[in-house]
Amino acid sequence: MLLGHPDGNAIIMTVGLAEAIETYVQGALMNPDFLSDYLPEPLTNGLSEERREFGTHLVLHMLDFVIHHEIAHDIRDHLGVLGEERGAAELGEVLSLHAIEHGDELYRFIEFDADIEALDLQMHEMGKFGEIADWPAAEVEDAFFLQMLAMLLTCQILDQAHEPVQAFGARTHPAPVHRAVLYSDTMVTSFSEHYRAEDGWFKNIHDQAWYEASIAAETHGFPEGRWRGLKMADARFDLLDPLRPVLIEFRQTIGMRGR
Repeated sequence: MLLGHPDGNAIIMTVGLAEAIETYVQGALMNPDFLSDYLPEPLTNGLSEERREFGTHLVLHMLDFVIHHEIAHDIRDHLGVLGEERGAAELGEVLSLHAIEHGDELYRFIEFDADIEALDLQMHEMGKFGEIADWPAAEVEDAFFLQMLAMLLTCQILDQAHEPVQAFGARTHPAPVHRAVLYSDTMVTSFSEHYRAEDGWFKNIHDQAWYEASIAAETHGFPEGRWRGLKMADARFDLLDPLRPVLIEFRQTIGMRGR
């Protein structure tokens, strides 16, 4: 959550969200079908060492996204925009857990903008990302896959109300699955601009991350047609195409504030 104050904004993260992330990841890792091509199966009495180690990295990357999303709100002066336009003084992912707050396009565009800005921040803070062109392919693949999977699972946690995707059209936060679609697509574009690879290479990793996320979703009881990769009924990967030009214009407008 980003809380506004005359002396400076404050970023607040509850212990409950951190615990929810840890519990969600542990539950997914106990499913032998989750990451079966990458990790040994879980043991009968718990996780294998490899799964525990990967789980630690995944949890940290999920927390990293949450924190950078709130930092992005601050950097982009989203509270200033909402204060001027809607009289709001706080922004928080907790609101989206229950999706009870009513909002409009401005609120939802701000959330999309924060997600994309968070990605940009994460990429530039990644160790030696400026030298990614010289990274071994396996290292690039691992970094890309882990960051995308972390975002997908974080959005699943924010989707626990299981409300119809259409209901989010009147909420402060976009449907979590729509946020994931936009973020993951932007990841493909951003990494492709920095690392020369064969056509479709990043898209293939993107699809694999969505596939693994769909197994995590099934593990945690999401209904058929939600978080199921290419089988998603109400969030196809091309669903947000008409939104992108408007969002780009919005991001440019926000970026001009304070200049």
